[in-house]
Amino acid sequence: MKNRIWLILTLCLSVSTLKAQNNNVLFTYGKNPVELNEFKRVFFKNNDSTKVSRDTASDYLNLFIYFKLKVQDAIDHGMDTTAEFKAELEQYRKQLAQPYMQDKEVTESIIDEAYQHKIDEVRASHLLIKVGPYDLPKDTLEAYNKIMGLRARAIKGENFDSLAKKYSEDPSAQENFGDLGYFSAFDMIYSFEQAAYSSNVGELSMPVRTRFGYHILKVTDRRKARGENRVAHIMVRLDALATDAQILRGKEKADSIYQLIQTGKISFDEAVKQFSDDYPTKEKNGEVGWIASTNRQMPIEFREATFSLKNIGDMSKPVKTKFGWHIVKLLEHKGLPAKKDVYESIKSEIYAVNDDRANANRKAMIEKIKKEYNYTANNKNLQAMLKKADTTLTNGKWDAAKITTTKPLFTLGNNTYTQAQFSNYLSSYQTAQNTASPAGLMERMYSDFVDKEAWEYEENNLPNKYEKFKNLLTEYYEGILLFNHTQKTIWDKAIQDTTGLKEFYENNKSKYQWKERIDATVYECTDEKTAKNVLKLLKKGNDDTAVSRIIHEQNKLGLNIKFGRYQKGDNANADLANWTKTGIQNIGKTGDKYIIVNVKEILPAGPKLLNETRGLVISDYQMKLEKEWLDGLRLKYPVTINEVVWNNFLKTLTR
Repeated sequence: MKNRIWLILTLCLSVSTLKAQNNNVLFTYGKNPVELNEFKRVFFKNNDSTKVSRDTASDYLNLFIYFKLKVQDAIDHGMDTTAEFKAELEQYRKQLAQPYMQDKEVTESIIDEAYQHKIDEVRASHLLIKVGPYDLPKDTLEAYNKIMGLRARAIKGENFDSLAKKYSEDPSAQENFGDLGYFSAFDMIYSFEQAAYSSNVGELSMPVRTRFGYHILKVTDRRKARGENRVAHIMVRLDALATDAQILRGKEKADSIYQLIQTGKISFDEAVKQFSDDYPTKEKNGEVGWIASTNRQMPIEFREATFSLKNIGDMSKPVKTKFGWHIVKLLEHKGLPAKKDVYESIKSEIYAVNDDRANANRKAMIEKIKKEYNYTANNKNLQAMLKKADTTLTNGKWDAAKITTTKPLFTLGNNTYTQAQFSNYLSSYQTAQNTASPAGLMERMYSDFVDKEAWEYEENNLPNKYEKFKNLLTEYYEGILLFNHTQKTIWDKAIQDTTGLKEFYENNKSKYQWKERIDATVYECTDEKTAKNVLKLLKKGNDDTAVSRIIHEQNKLGLNIKFGRYQKGDNANADLANWTKTGIQNIGKTGDKYIIVNVKEILPAGPKLLNETRGLVISDYQMKLEKEWLDGLRLKYPVTINEVVWNNFLKTLTR
């Protein structure tokens, strides 16, 4: 977001300097003053203070002035009052608040534990008996007794896998017998992860409570973390409903590609470009990126193939997953980094995963907030509310109008929170909990209400406590306004104003010219025999579809066809053709390929049609609209620069 905000500054133009006198104000635009300290904060944040020159500062001042003009114009158009703007700013405000809303001691403890868990990978099986977080005590007890009974049977010798398949309420147990495979920190719910890492191999845990219910788990293996591999792959895609015959044909193609690479007839990278069906990775030589052995987003067959490779450059035989056939190549391996090197990534992951690990820190922080702002509860008024709890709450149909009294429930800092506010909270956050008791559910929701209000009280007070936070929030406020206003005034207008765009194109047509081109088809053959067959087929009048089909039957990987309209330099093989005549031209061997070019038409130099150069025309039209906008802003918000303040600042720069 920061890059997005300040990148837009480069769209700005310069402004002329006027004289003003004020010891603190650097410049004014309209009636709005901007102090030197604000400019210096932004300037040195985006420029190395040891390398800036006076010219750099002057250029940046011009950018900053127009930044301020555009933001003010957005405000004057009411863009800061829209629901969309407020929602976006609120989203960023909460993100910015995260570093300030943490208990440092608790954070350090959680980070250390997560890193220790990353050292090993645990394999475990589990058995689940479902029970909801708000279920009645009798239902919770019933689930607990049931799972304890199953645990006793396992301890007496019954096969755990069989018990999981028969009794577990995790649907996947029907296929995997409760086996969850290997996992590490953050792969499972925190309480489940803790139980697994605190159990010995072969040991059966006591029941573990999660939001899903009660689990018993059995650790079946523990191994040192295998680290991460950076890999590339070639994929022969299979349809989700592929038949056995289609699967076999896919394997045959993958085997053919594998043999070509193994025998040195083609490189892995070239095979990716010619044959891989994974288009997001095709332009990156097949690179998938870093894969952890416990990464459940990747099919297990792919992961196992990845970690079976021992040396950099090793390549797997074709391996099948639900997506197709893959040939995997190992590019790089790394073990578990030192804690200091992954500290920030672990910290980010803790708060990205909304489980008890993050909640432990949240609870500790809430207690600090309550203490700092002198939280005081009125238990008498709470008990009066609990008596009004009924089944409308457990059915998810609580009406906020049921309680409208403004009797206080608690105070925090300068705020008082009333029964009516809590009633509104119940109405807004209720969900049907038919197995819970009304009073019990209301009491638990009251605790959540207190926590929510305490958290928001601190978040809202951050600008008053931390100057850095206040400045960051201002940057986001202005940056979002600038982006939205520029998009509406320039970018969207340039696309939607078809009449203006066409007129601009007609007035500037000489800028958009084609060089001489040919309309041609290029045939790249892997061997001379294939090239001769292609020539014969073309001379007999076969079209490209027929040529491709016939050659594919003879040699699945023998031909690659490319067609288009080319200027010199667009296609190296098309450049080899004689551009003065049309027809089929046998270029011969070029590198490791045999090239044939069919020149269908010679296109002379001339103007591009609007639809052929729309992107460039739109870009130029945007620049025109930008200049007109900025010229208008200069008139709307006259700028006066305090030359004394500015020159004194320039003297402080080294160059």
